[in-house]
Formats: sequence, structure tokens, C-alpha cells
Amino acid sequence: MLQLRILPALASILLLGSTPFSQGDAAPSVRSGPALGIWELPRPGNPGFLRGKITTGDGTELFSLGAVVVRSLPLAPFGTLMGKVEVLHGPAKGTSLPLTGTWREVTPGSGRFQATVVKPRGPRPPLPVLDLRGRFNDPDPMLPPPGTFRGRWMEKVSGR
Repeated sequence: MLQLRILPALASILLLGSTPFSQGDAAPSVRSGPALGIWELPRPGNPGFLRGKITTGDGTELFSLGAVVVRSLPLAPFGTLMGKVEVLHGPAKGTSLPLTGTWREVTPGSGRFQATVVKPRGPRPPLPVLDLRGRFNDPDPMLPPPGTFRGRWMEKVSGR
């Protein structure tokens, strides 16, 4: 049942850039949930990547996500994320939204990341719709298989 309430509201935010509440309604609760997937740190001469899912608390998949993981400088323990999320359900199904962020190794092969998903709005600045934060672990970035990431997403509620 939670899925039936979250999906239409999230689709409304993505399509309209606002919450499905009118000015007279009580403030909406912020929605959030887990994100998880695979993470591969960059190797010399090759970018890394992340691929995963953003889900509800009960495991319903809302978005797929993918991004390139790039070091800011050769061998630097930090860098950027550039990619997209794709809506998996509802009227916005198939819509891709840009994802950008940063990452930093805390110890070799593991660290933290943060990213923002935005809704483009033509000539106006993009509207942030989701915030994603988490941890990654790629124990041996020079060899397969890739590591993993786990995080949390939170809906960005804005005044338009």
C-alpha cells in the first residue's frame, strides 16, 4: 500500500516540479528510502562506474541509476559522478533525469558519495528532486569484480 501512495506523488514531483499538495494542505512528509548497487573505482586511464536501484522502504524499485565515476586528478582519492536515473513506474516511466555528485575515499577502496538528481526546466535553473548519499567499498579497484555501494535517497521538497 505504501507503494500506491509514494509512486503517484513522486511522479507528480518529477513531471510538475512540485508536490501534489495545495497551499492549504498540511506540509507533506519527506519521502526517502534505500539505494544499492555496484561500484567500480576508476583505474589508471579508465573511469569507474556505479549502477544500481533506488527503492522504497519495502523494496519497490522506483529508479534505476547509472553514473561514471571519475577521479578529479590522476590517483586522487576523490572525484565526480555524472550520470542519470530512469523512472521505472507511473506516468513518468522511462523518463531520464540527470545525476551529478562527488565521491571521496576515506580509506583505500572505500569511502562516501553524495549526488543530486535534477529535473531540467528549459532556460530556468534545474529543479533538484532527489538527494542521494551513501558509502562505497571496492576492495581491489585494480581487479574485477566491482565493489558495492549502499545509500539513502531523500526527496527534495522545494517552494518551486
